[in-house]
Amino acid sequence: QQPDTPIALRRTKHNLPALTTTLVGRDEELAELAQLLADPNTRLVTILSAGGMGKTSLAIAAAGQQMEQFPDGVCWVPLAPLTEAKELVLAIAAALGLQLQGASTPEQQVADYLRAKRLLLVLDNFEHLLEGAPLVGELLAGAPQLAILVTSRQRLNLSSETVIFLDGLRFPVDGAADPLSCPAVELFLLHARRLHPRYQPDADDTAAIVEVCRLVHGIPLGILLAAAWSRVLAPAAIAAEIGRDLEF
Repeated sequence: QQPDTPIALRRTKHNLPALTTTLVGRDEELAELAQLLADPNTRLVTILSAGGMGKTSLAIAAAGQQMEQFPDGVCWVPLAPLTEAKELVLAIAAALGLQLQGASTPEQQVADYLRAKRLLLVLDNFEHLLEGAPLVGELLAGAPQLAILVTSRQRLNLSSETVIFLDGLRFPVDGAADPLSCPAVELFLLHARRLHPRYQPDADDTAAIVEVCRLVHGIPLGILLAAAWSRVLAPAAIAAEIGRDLEF
């Protein structure tokens, strides 16, 4: 008869995906996350926002700073491909590198594996699996040194949950002394310079870029998509198109 204890198939310190772009304008959020995750009394943190705000990138960056804090590793669990809450425990087991076997339930085997671990579990894109939230609470209850970082468009509504609300990037207000230093404008220029590496905006371009950032409310995905048009359109034309129809 096979033992119920799952077999760890790999023992890497982390399985975090690489950031595909520079994280801009999130220093305060990173500092807050680091402070929360360093507190043993704060064991469930949810990064909460609408789509396009950069929750996943922030979670990758924040988790990447926690290697020393969690000697048993940082485990990234991508949830977007899942369709049902019952798949959650299987996704966690797969990310941990566990081979589930024996008569015990998958939930019990994952809980047994995590029981003595000082580990950070990152659950990315939880909003469509809210029926699985009780499992999160059960894992935390059974593993006193486990911490869980979640990204979601909806809170998990667990009593242990601490929520960080993620807003759009700061963009210049009228009369700002140095609009190019605002995070939203920095992000636009970062992506525009991937198309035109030596691009330096003049005063008119800067004003139009500020308008673009205002029109998309500082949402990072909106800024990225707008900046992609820099290949064929000047900033003023991009702003005009967005002003006519945000779907542009």
